[in-house]
Amino acid sequence: MCENKQNNNNFLTGILLGAIVGASAAFLMTTDEGKKMAKKIKKEAGPLIEDLVSDLEDKSKDLAEKAEEVKDEVVEKLEEVKENFPTDVQEKLDESLVRIEKLQERGRKAITAIHTPRLFRGIKKPVN
Repeated sequence: MCENKQNNNNFLTGILLGAIVGASAAFLMTTDEGKKMAKKIKKEAGPLIEDLVSDLEDKSKDLAEKAEEVKDEVVEKLEEVKENFPTDVQEKLDESLVRIEKLQERGRKAITAIHTPRLFRGIKKPVN
């Protein structure tokens, strides 16, 4: 009974938040005052968004570098101990290493695919 009441409260909260977001979006897109406010928000938020995107790009590069280091350490340790395993286990290790390298390449492509102008159209970079 208590769980059902909690689910109902979550559902009603979701409906209320959705209605607020929808009404806000409609206001910003349809009224003259809303359009002016949207331009002002875009203008003032632009530098903040650019800083955020820059920080995210830096963090993703750092993460990729750290992942590369960890992968290299794992490969090195596996190569050291691999000879002590039976042939079928060695083959499985080699297959796993190939999969790790493929995943790493996919990660690199995903990081370089981030294209901030596409994400934040209409926001001009601040002039320093």
